[in-house]
Amino acid sequence: MKVIVTEAQYKIIESFLNEVRRNPEPIPLANLFNDNPSAQFLAITSRMAESNTDYDFKLEDVNGHKIVRDINNGTKTKGCTGDLRINDMERGNQFKLVFGNCGPLTINKVVGVKLFANEADLRANKPMDSMEIENSLDVTQDEFSNKYYEMLKSVEVGDDIHFDTSIKGKLVKFDGTIVNKMRDMVQVELIRLGVKSNPFNLNIDLNKNPFYMIHGDLLFKGSATNRVDDTTKPFILNISKFDIDKKQPITKKIEEPKKGIENPITKKSEEELKSDGKIAMDMILNSPELKQAFYEQPSLWNLFKAEMSGKKATGSGILPTLQLVGSYENKKISEKLEADFIEGRETQYKLNSTIKINYVDETGTNQVFVRQARVPYVVTVKHRDLGELTTLVGDKEDYIIKIKDKTDIANIYVCDITKFDDTREHKANTEENINIKFSVVDQFPGYRPKPKSVVPNK
Repeated sequence: MKVIVTEAQYKIIESFLNEVRRNPEPIPLANLFNDNPSAQFLAITSRMAESNTDYDFKLEDVNGHKIVRDINNGTKTKGCTGDLRINDMERGNQFKLVFGNCGPLTINKVVGVKLFANEADLRANKPMDSMEIENSLDVTQDEFSNKYYEMLKSVEVGDDIHFDTSIKGKLVKFDGTIVNKMRDMVQVELIRLGVKSNPFNLNIDLNKNPFYMIHGDLLFKGSATNRVDDTTKPFILNISKFDIDKKQPITKKIEEPKKGIENPITKKSEEELKSDGKIAMDMILNSPELKQAFYEQPSLWNLFKAEMSGKKATGSGILPTLQLVGSYENKKISEKLEADFIEGRETQYKLNSTIKINYVDETGTNQVFVRQARVPYVVTVKHRDLGELTTLVGDKEDYIIKIKDKTDIANIYVCDITKFDDTREHKANTEENINIKFSVVDQFPGYRPKPKSVVPNK
């Protein structure tokens, strides 16, 4: 059936459709709250004229029902409580709370929502989880197109880029690293997060804006090259968000290796030396290369065996042996990981997805250790004893990262993250097989991948 409309009616319909397109879809918050049931405080970030302002609220459980208490100074609802209705935020980046007889409180220009485990974390601004709200308050979709284009033209090799899109109504993320930039062509090693897939090369021509508008939607267009068969096809995304993480410049002098992190074998006790010596003995007997090295130094081999069989471990035979075997094992690990992790140096890492590990603090209270996705963290490379995995230590030495293997993606490794309790027992809880991306930055020189040549596309 055909419907015939007049020109005036068509203009009214077109105006209505344009109005709908300008209004963003409601923003769902339910998952943020459902994923963090132990959160005790909530902060709503509103962008004011010159800076952001946080509105703080306390979350309370009353007979299994979640309510919210206004703890802000200067609001008409201070001290009042009301139901926390985890519905979609209203259009226009507006958050509305109803406090019973005190009336409603409406927060406009919302750019973020944060949840905190306790009041101390709230005051220190250390959220257990958060959600950024796409900021479309000042710019139209057309202006976003030009803004993203300018951002893209500024990238350098080593920068990370992120695309958010929607496929069949579900959020899909693509992450990539700039691996080559030649004149007006940028090459990105890109992967889709959350699915098992091989990385591919995304090629972006900067001679024209790859971001463009169709029917009110913001799209991106490039070309994707399969790294297996070298075939190329168009790569088009409907963009809800685009972001860049710039490679960090040098902002401080490179420090000497930290004292206290290393545990050099020269400081070990006689019992510890002999324990390491047993590991070294097994490695030598099971490695043709090490056997050959010690056959060429029979005096060292004989002295080592004598000390291991009962002679006082002065170190004259065990120490050189441990150093030789340690160097051999370091070389093998470096070849396996295709990178060097330099003992005593700091390195920076990021996670693709947020992790949470339960632990007990010094007061005996259950807490949650959180490392958020895409946020840079710094750790120090620990001295590695024989037979151990490469291990990284957090700033407070309250958690460690053990590197198990490399992946097919540059700078990303399979790791275990272990958080220790703050109690005397120092019990450990571990999150296994986490993909971690290490950054190549001069400011944190603890991670150095083996150089690889980048072959431009034909």
